[in-house]
Amino acid sequence: MLGWEIYIHRLDSDQSLGATKLTQDSIVAHWRAGLGGYDWIKALVKIDKAKALGGNGYPFLFSAEFHVLHSSILHGTTLHQGSMVLGEDYLLPKNYLESPTINEANFSKCKPNDELYVQVWDMG
Repeated sequence: MLGWEIYIHRLDSDQSLGATKLTQDSIVAHWRAGLGGYDWIKALVKIDKAKALGGNGYPFLFSAEFHVLHSSILHGTTLHQGSMVLGEDYLLPKNYLESPTINEANFSKCKPNDELYVQVWDMG
């Protein structure tokens, strides 16, 4: 495990999670983080503001309402306690965390109570 690639998706009202795959077209935001980089969503699950929907890192899947994720999408998540990762041809610094890349069109469609889906992919 090198770190995590995080995607936040929004489904249109005529789609359901079981009937559709989360695609590039449904992305609201995306970023990469080092080890510990998805602790923020696990913390939201612990306080019942998000739901863990399963997975094994390819990906893990969570859901939460837009109003819960709004700040993380706009400003990034809280820093985590990740260690430096050194590979053959890369280095991820301690606590590595990218700023989110936002799909403005999908972001602007979100209403406060819309259910969004958070995919967390193991980058290793």
